[in-house]
Amino acid sequence: MNNTGKTLKISILGKSYTVVTDEHDADVHAAACEVEKIFQEKGFNLPPNQGPNAEKIAAIIALQVAIELVKANKVLDRYESMCAGLTGMIEQTL
Repeated sequence: MNNTGKTLKISILGKSYTVVTDEHDADVHAAACEVEKIFQEKGFNLPPNQGPNAEKIAAIIALQVAIELVKANKVLDRYESMCAGLTGMIEQTL
């Protein structure tokens, strides 16, 4: 992402954040909803002053999101490999 993107407001656990992004608005809002969902599933709440614990919580959530991304990419890689194999079989048949 570069600094030429648009400014977008998102909300996570009732706190508003302004982000600069080149991504589609709907994608950014969907990602913010996913982060909030993970916070709620893990039972985390941001402390009122958002002290050092907030950074630890944010790091844990970021790690969880990254883990989900890695898993999704592995599934995608498997499907792409299967598609390539099927394409090869079709081409041989034709």
